[in-house]
Parts: sequence; C-alpha cells; structure tokens
Amino acid sequence: MEDGGRTLIRDSDTLCIVRVVASLVLVFASILLVEVFSVSYGVGVGALLQGNLTHTNVSGSLVSTALDVSALRTSILEMYIVSGIAVGMFLLAFILYSMKDTARAGADGSRYLMLHLVLSLVFAGFFAMEFYTYSIKISPIYLGAIGAAMLVCIGSDAYAEYALRPAPSRQARVKKEINIDPSTPFSNIVAIRDEIFANLSGRVAIVDKHFNSEALENLHRLTGGIVSGITGFDVITSKEMLDSAFYKDYNDLKNEMKNRGVDLSVMLMDDTDATAQHERFILDGSMAYKIPPMNIIQRKSEHVTKIKTSDARRRFDEIRKNAITLENYAVKQARKPDQQ
Repeated sequence: MEDGGRTLIRDSDTLCIVRVVASLVLVFASILLVEVFSVSYGVGVGALLQGNLTHTNVSGSLVSTALDVSALRTSILEMYIVSGIAVGMFLLAFILYSMKDTARAGADGSRYLMLHLVLSLVFAGFFAMEFYTYSIKISPIYLGAIGAAMLVCIGSDAYAEYALRPAPSRQARVKKEINIDPSTPFSNIVAIRDEIFANLSGRVAIVDKHFNSEALENLHRLTGGIVSGITGFDVITSKEMLDSAFYKDYNDLKNEMKNRGVDLSVMLMDDTDATAQHERFILDGSMAYKIPPMNIIQRKSEHVTKIKTSDARRRFDEIRKNAITLENYAVKQARKPDQQ
C-alpha cells in the first residue's frame, strides 16, 4: 500500500478516549510498582515504611537490601523501563485522539497505532515478568484494574489496526489511471465512482478551486449508494465559486450526508493559494488522485491519475492552514456592513 499507510476507519471518539484512559491507568500502575519495590527492598521511603512496620531501624533495613544489590539494581532498571513505556503509551494515545478527525489520521495514524500496540504488548510482558519473578503482592482491585487496562490497550489497538483497515482485495483493485471520454459522461461517473470513490475511506480531502454547485451535485452522484468507510469530506475551494445557490446547495447536501453519518465541510483558500493552486486532487489516508474539475469531472477530456499520497497531503495541509470555513466566511461577510 502506498506510503505504507492504512486509514483508521471509524476509530471513534469512544475508542480513542478509552485508549487514553487505559494508558493513563498503566502510568499509575508503573508508579505503583515503584512503590511496591521500594517497600519490598526497604529503600528510600520504603525503608522508613518497612522500619515502622517491623519496628526496626532504617539502617537494619538497608543492611538486608545490601545483601541483594544485583537484584535491586535490576529491579530499579526494570522500573525505569516500565515507567517510560507507560508514559510513551499515554502520549501516543493522546496523539491518536487529537488527530482522529484530521487528514493525518491515515498513514501517520497507523504508525502511531502500531507503536502503541507494540508498547502495550511490551508493557504486559514486563509486568507479567515482574509479577511472577518477584512475587509482587498487589490488591486484587488494583491488579484487576491493571489487567483490564492492558487488555483494553491491546484490544483497542488490534481492533483499529486490523479489523477496521480497508480490505486488501479492495485496495488491490484500485487503478492508477482512469480515462475520461467526454462522449460518455454517464459511464465516466460510474467508472470514477466504482474505481475511486468506492475505495476511499476515513476523512476524504478535495482541493478544487472551481468547486461549485455543479461540483456538489457530482459529489452526491459519486457517493450516492456507496457503502464504504467514508466518514467525512473536507473540501477546499475558492471565494469566486460562491453564490446564493452554492450556500443553499451546500447546506442541503450537508444535512443529507449528516443523516448518512458523513460529515461535509467546505473551506475557502486564501487569495495567495487560490492564485498559486491550479491542480485539483482528492485523497484519503492511503491514496491520492489528480482529478479534473469536480463540476465537469465526467465531461472533461482528461486522465484521473494516481499521485503520491504524502505530497498531496502536505499540499492539502499547507492550503488548509490558511483557509477559512464557509460558515466563518459567511459570518464575516454578514458583519461587514455593520463595520462601515
């Protein structure tokens, strides 16, 4: 698959939040292990606790510890490793939550998810080794919470990484190029729908500075009846395409898509980007295509050509950074008379 990425389909808010909470529980679990070893070996605060519990002086506690220095050093090293893994898991889980609805939640998201899964497995292995090697005694409630958190981390990662990724058979059918014949507009729509849109998933980005009401109509034709993993469209167009019909058509289509569980967002590129941007393209988390203008995508004699996903995403992010949502632009325009 291009860029080695897989789209995180339907990696929902709930799944992301559960992963963050479970990772945070394991951070506290690593702190608990440090406390358990501190008391067991009688070092640091553990020395004071052990001394009070056994009514012996602290120096006596440290004498017994000194007899097993190698085991103590090994345990301390393992605790640092476990704590570092837990913190890393929490940071990765938070990153996955923050990027779940962005264009990066494709190849980048898949890499972060796989790393979180690997760290979850390593944490579980270290914890099991520590638990059985040193006969750690932890309250059944704490032990149950830690075990549940490890299972949630591993289970949520495996589910998102494997159960939700696009089927390889569908990805294998994606063509590198589709020819558009102006004499067969209906067949062109069918071909673009079946070869491209049926294989898109997650949040789909479209950059087309001539995206107007006719383009909205074609978007509806290209997505109507498709059962796929598309969760939303992020369209970037230019101000010159705006008219009263576009606002109405956009809101109507947005509401219809919302009923189908698909989000539609339109943004307007700034004047500098509108002047510099000539190519039109569409991308999701794993593939990108250079396309004809969406308003005449079925009638223009041009090729729909596969392009490098990372380059398309980088350009999309550059344009999006300076863009304004259609809703915010409408508010600004409505306020102008009041400011004069």
